[in-house]
Amino acid sequence: MKHIYSFLLLSCAAVAVSAAPMSRHFQIKKGVKRQVVETPVTLPATDITSEGFTANWNKVAVAETYSVLVYEPSVATTAGDYTILHETFDLVSEGTTVEPYFPDDATVELSDYDWTFTPDWQGYWPVFAQGKVSGIIYSPYTDLVNDGGKFTVTIEVEGWSGAQVVLKSSGETDESVTFDLTHDGINTFTHTFTNGCHDTFLTYTDNGILNDPEGAYTDKYDFLDEITITQNLKPGDQILRLVATAETGNTSKSFLTLPYRYGATNLAYDVQANKVTFGPDYPEDWYDYEVEYSPYSSLEYVTLLDGENPKDPDQPGTGVDDDDDTFPVADGNKLYVGNYLEPTTQDIEEGTWWIRAPYQWYTRYSASQIIYTAEMLKGLKAGDLITEIAFKYEDQGAFAHLSADLRLVAQNSDATQFDPKPDTNKYPWIEYNSADASLVEYEAFLYSMETEEIVIPLATPLVYDGKSIVLTCWSESFGDEIQSVASIVNYCDTRNTQVYGSDTQTFETIYETGYNQDYMTPEKFVPVARFTFNRTSGIGSVTVGENEAADAVYYDLQGRRVANPAAGFYIRRTAEGAEKVLVK
Repeated sequence: MKHIYSFLLLSCAAVAVSAAPMSRHFQIKKGVKRQVVETPVTLPATDITSEGFTANWNKVAVAETYSVLVYEPSVATTAGDYTILHETFDLVSEGTTVEPYFPDDATVELSDYDWTFTPDWQGYWPVFAQGKVSGIIYSPYTDLVNDGGKFTVTIEVEGWSGAQVVLKSSGETDESVTFDLTHDGINTFTHTFTNGCHDTFLTYTDNGILNDPEGAYTDKYDFLDEITITQNLKPGDQILRLVATAETGNTSKSFLTLPYRYGATNLAYDVQANKVTFGPDYPEDWYDYEVEYSPYSSLEYVTLLDGENPKDPDQPGTGVDDDDDTFPVADGNKLYVGNYLEPTTQDIEEGTWWIRAPYQWYTRYSASQIIYTAEMLKGLKAGDLITEIAFKYEDQGAFAHLSADLRLVAQNSDATQFDPKPDTNKYPWIEYNSADASLVEYEAFLYSMETEEIVIPLATPLVYDGKSIVLTCWSESFGDEIQSVASIVNYCDTRNTQVYGSDTQTFETIYETGYNQDYMTPEKFVPVARFTFNRTSGIGSVTVGENEAADAVYYDLQGRRVANPAAGFYIRRTAEGAEKVLVK
């Protein structure tokens, strides 16, 4: 852990530096990694509130300290490159490139200054300018075990032609690369490392212009302006976004608030035990030490409470009336419609028909519209931000490769049922905007689709208005022809869902005709589904363009500047400071 063998000893390092000429190129010795300490065993979290919790674990006999990492876990739904970490340092508010800001302390936790969008950035003799940082800078711990530990880092450096910066990746092993600035101003560098592990961290070191006999560049710095880590993932790969880190000598650690969770309520934590052994010449020789630390524990999952308890508003609770089990159950930031978690054979078979919702592969093209009424969505609150929708399927024995483009539009609606055109039995489709569609390029082998989840992250999160939600879903299938007769059954009843299927005509082609191919009334069954959402309690809401501060600038939660923010969570920065807001 970089904390233990870097920052535990920094007071000694500062003494050593002060006894010699000051150098911003001073490097701290890293500890020796020896995984001989017993692995901690995590225990369930306690003291869970809507804002935080206490992490717990068993004592390890030889451990002197424990390192605790808290994450927001998620899963890659499609194959491709994912941004794992992105930081712009746009919250740094002191100094300029001409007159940088030098903190008094040798070591600085940037989060103590609220200067980063992501946690756990640290600096050793750092140098700051507005929106930039230089010196020796340590990145957060980043889980990069996927893709065999291969990951790509892109940095933007604002500095001086001829200067040199070094980027080092540390974990199980070390890899480093040196970049030479070719011109004054912004230089962009990209490098692919291959040593990713569970607690990878990067070190940025500004070496400056080494061949400077006249000292003309002594007070010139090369600032890290932006950094992005990407990794190629396959469906099912776990992503662990770091939310918090801490060290303690106890067997528990309280996280009363978690400012970097950005509304996430489904979290996880793991623990590492540490032992530092000092040699006989320490502290005269402050390099005379070794660090031993354990493997990480298994992840312990925790779901924060969800706002007020309707039975007792003074006590936190789930936000769901526990006396009524007829309707969906909210589990942290996930709401389940119907018997989603443990569907029975009856749930699978009852009410199904040859065209099924939300997607089916009997035909090349399929579509459906589903109305989830406010009664069905009990547990959601107006203002909740819906970020993802999932459905369940099963295989009935077909063996074929499936490849399909799945699209979905989620929208608020006043509709509670489909109404026919007057004096007809034709039920018009509800109007929707196809430009708002989220796309998933889905692939699977049908024989392995046992209780399969199809997860659709919303390209633009939906701010729920408290009424109905209408989902418009359509697909185009590719690949083996056998899939057109595969027996795929959705865990749903389609009798409150309009559906369509064709081998020749797309949904967009027939949408304007104003009727559907199969609709059964009056029963109001819908596909079982999982809605993932963020609750906006404690976060200010704004409407861009109405009473907006003239100097307001918005950034997404990964620190990227957003010119025209759509609905969702952002960091809003004005002359008065930065705050997290919900744009409606």
